[in-house]
Amino acid sequence: MKAVNEHRSLATLFSHTFLEKIIDGSYREHILRLTDKSSSLQLLVDRDTTVKELLAVVYRQFSKSYRCEYLYKNTIANELLVKRHSLNSSALFAEFKTGNGWADVIIVNGTTTSYEIKTELDSVARLKSQVSTNVKMFEHNYIVTCEKNIPKITGIIDDEIGLLILEKNGKLTQVREAVSTLDRLDPIFIFNSLRRYEYASILNSHLGFIDDLPNTEAYSVCLELFSGLPLEVIHSSFASVLRKRSCSLQMKRNVERSPYFLRSLFLDKLYTERKFVKIHRALSDTVLLA
Repeated sequence: MKAVNEHRSLATLFSHTFLEKIIDGSYREHILRLTDKSSSLQLLVDRDTTVKELLAVVYRQFSKSYRCEYLYKNTIANELLVKRHSLNSSALFAEFKTGNGWADVIIVNGTTTSYEIKTELDSVARLKSQVSTNVKMFEHNYIVTCEKNIPKITGIIDDEIGLLILEKNGKLTQVREAVSTLDRLDPIFIFNSLRRYEYASILNSHLGFIDDLPNTEAYSVCLELFSGLPLEVIHSSFASVLRKRSCSLQMKRNVERSPYFLRSLFLDKLYTERKFVKIHRALSDTVLLA
């Protein structure tokens, strides 16, 4: 239990909260607090250890002994987005709102694909309900898990849901390809994930709709119009809107300059050039002040 708690604490190094600490200059204090509580971290840190070296070592440790959700998310970001698709026309979102829940990761390019993560540390008790919601919003849907979870997961989910295994070597292996569930999309779920200017823009493009309604009427009127569009139009418009949220030259440059173990963070959130430069420079700093 102590080792698990230590690992959970170390996982905070791979978070937007930690990147913000780098930006505001308080990251050393955070690392030192972790070092005081972690015997394994104490063995890794000396006067010459840089922040980048520390993060790389902890990430490698996680890949061997603590395959947490971040490790899965970062592998999806690198192996399924960065290596396969153009960052000019593809986007990744972590913890995307889906009704009353959240999809762990979605990737948007010409289509929409969700990735529900079940690590060695997770329960699969709520998996069926989580996946059923994803099917209402995304065309293709996958479970990403470890090999030992495959038997119990296949007994829970439908055959249309794809399966990916995170292997011990850090690679993703496809066990089953996801089948398109475009005909099962729910316009209400998709509509509720959009911002007002986004669904108004979709309605304007396809129906010539001008959003001059008062706030008290806009939601119900726009939802009715949106729900009347063909599912293919709803889906393609949804994908287009999400790409516009995320795809930018600055994000692409940030991802291309970031180390492998931080890429999912830079894909999930846009940092200005000023903030990115601060983070990039701090990675070369030593953990301990000379």
